[in-house]
Amino acid sequence: QAGLGTGTGASTISFQTGTTLTTGLTLQTMSTKMTILGNGNVGIGTTTPDKLLHVYSATNEAVLRISSGVNENNSLELGEGNNLWQWSKRSSAESDRLDLYRYNGSWSAYITVLTNGNVGIRTTSPTELLSLGTAGTTKGVLSLAGVTSGKIIVQPANAAGTWTMTLPTAVGGAGEQLTDVAGNGITSWAAASSSRQSKDIIGTITDPSEALTQILSTPIYRFNYKPGMGTGDSTTEYVGVMANEALWAMHFNGTIVNPVNTLGYMVLGIQATNKKISDLTLIVTDNFVKQTSVNETLLASIQELDLKISDLSTTQIGTPATTLGQYASMFFSDVVYSVENGIAYMKALVVDTLKIGSPDKRTGITLYDEISGEPYCISVANGETKTTAGECVVIERSVADVDEPVDDNPQDTTPPVITLNGSSEVNLDINDTYTEEGATAVDNVDGDVAIIISGSVDTLTDGIYTITYTATDTADNTATATRTVNVGDVVVTPEPTPEPEPEPEPEPEPIPEPDSTSSPQAEPPAPEPIP
Repeated sequence: QAGLGTGTGASTISFQTGTTLTTGLTLQTMSTKMTILGNGNVGIGTTTPDKLLHVYSATNEAVLRISSGVNENNSLELGEGNNLWQWSKRSSAESDRLDLYRYNGSWSAYITVLTNGNVGIRTTSPTELLSLGTAGTTKGVLSLAGVTSGKIIVQPANAAGTWTMTLPTAVGGAGEQLTDVAGNGITSWAAASSSRQSKDIIGTITDPSEALTQILSTPIYRFNYKPGMGTGDSTTEYVGVMANEALWAMHFNGTIVNPVNTLGYMVLGIQATNKKISDLTLIVTDNFVKQTSVNETLLASIQELDLKISDLSTTQIGTPATTLGQYASMFFSDVVYSVENGIAYMKALVVDTLKIGSPDKRTGITLYDEISGEPYCISVANGETKTTAGECVVIERSVADVDEPVDDNPQDTTPPVITLNGSSEVNLDINDTYTEEGATAVDNVDGDVAIIISGSVDTLTDGIYTITYTATDTADNTATATRTVNVGDVVVTPEPTPEPEPEPEPEPEPIPEPDSTSSPQAEPPAPEPIP
């Protein structure tokens, strides 16, 4: 039943229920279910509503339900005029989703909740639990504010690819990166781990010089990113490589720098460089030790010779015969035991070159058997070494050999022959890479000879550059060769063709004078004596 309350206070309308109807004079206990106050506030479950609509339940959930037919929407609008917000449960034809709309001349969906729990902000078809924005319409931007200041903003570029950030199924290490074969960037804490347990080792690099060769042959450029590409900064100058020219440092089909490969090649390059420095240090150290030994030997010899000269300068000169003998005795006293019958007995002998005999007097070396003490002669006959019992004898040159020329000390005067690898003239454009092809040198006596390469090429500057190759054999015969490298727009001046030298005119042959064998004119006979 309904009743109207009256009195000195504000009037109300109450809707009440009881167990039975009131009959006769029996009064029933009534329960108020809804109250409308005089100020228009409506209370459901409360007699003192303080809002236009106040729903209250002391024992059950307070629920306000708006429903309609199966194919109709159920909505709750807030606001008025052209500034409305509407919560709308869409019909089954629209997947029964819940939308928050705003009306400002037209309706736009701001928040969408699907029946599977996916929530979309500015998208009505969220494919993840939370989706921000709609491709081609609204950019998704996520802002995370700090407690006291600052914030992190995550947003894609206008034309962005797909970037997925996932967590592993197990706990991984910090800062590990994953890349997939489809070309999408994925950052994970486990899939691209650099620890051994996450990888299948297929081998090791045994020759780091291969990596150094690739690094040295990779051009380095200065560049700006095109607007909207790369970092998005088209004014800053960057220095780096081109993806299609440094495949050893790339992945994703040669489009993105691979930090794993790059770090690996950097380490290999450092190892190769360190080996070159170590090898060079060993060579320099060995040469230094050899030079030091030579210097010490020379210094000791000079000091000893200086001492002997000083002793000679303090000796008074006597008769020529005795003085010469004294000088010889003083000079050789530390080396020669004695000289008997033209044979010098020495303490020790160190020579660079030792010749035994000569083409005119051919002999060998006499050695004494360390067991028996018997002499044996070691000599050479027709290029073969032979050993003969007894002391060596001198074989005099025969008469038949007198007219044969003998060269006791043939000289090597032929320099090595240098052959360039590749062309002797190379043409390059600016920013091209110059690759040194090297050369080889062969000597008629020493065989392969080392080559020293000098000169440099600046591929950033127009010019004509010369690379010089020098080779020297053990006889100090030196040969050189050059390679010309033209960089950029240069004018190569052809070498002038030398004019032929004039042929000398033949001198006139002299007229021979009559010699003594020609017939002279007969002299007149001498007059006979007068009897």
